[in-house]
Amino acid sequence: WETNTAGGWMLVPTPDDERIFVANLEGGSVSLIDRISESVRTVPLTFGQVGIDASPDGAEVWSASFQSGEITVLDATTGLVRARFTDQRVPSPGRMQFTPDGEQVLVVYGGPAPGVAIFNASDRALEGVIPLPSGGKCITISKDGRTAYLTHPAGDYLTVLDLDNHRVLMRIETGGTPDGIRLVAGSS
Repeated sequence: WETNTAGGWMLVPTPDDERIFVANLEGGSVSLIDRISESVRTVPLTFGQVGIDASPDGAEVWSASFQSGEITVLDATTGLVRARFTDQRVPSPGRMQFTPDGEQVLVVYGGPAPGVAIFNASDRALEGVIPLPSGGKCITISKDGRTAYLTHPAGDYLTVLDLDNHRVLMRIETGGTPDGIRLVAGSS
């Protein structure tokens, strides 16, 4: 599908796989690809769209601009903007992920004191922050929603986060500039 805009960076499908949303970094937008009709529509936002995730119920898609600090909430069916907000305690928001129950959204952020922000998905309120020793990049969450794993490419390690107590549990040295991360269930 042609998005006809620059910088398709990250993408996320809706849980039913009928739509794909693409965060366009340089294009300052999010593209909505409708897989059924084969149509593509672009929603203009602000430069620097880099983080994006869809809610588990398929109702919303959140996108973040690291440059403006703005987080945008889109209706996953229509692509219309439901909300836009910033929080000065969360500068340079980046990658994000909904918890499996859809109640919270974890947002990795940079700035002089990097961390992971925990937002309430329904009212967009900041519920907590987990300070980090250095900037993180990609995040994934355990099925039970109690633990998150975050890569730190510049430091060659990942951190394990306790989401119940909002703290770093441990650091695991990985080497090799870890970037993306995904949990895979065991075979037994």
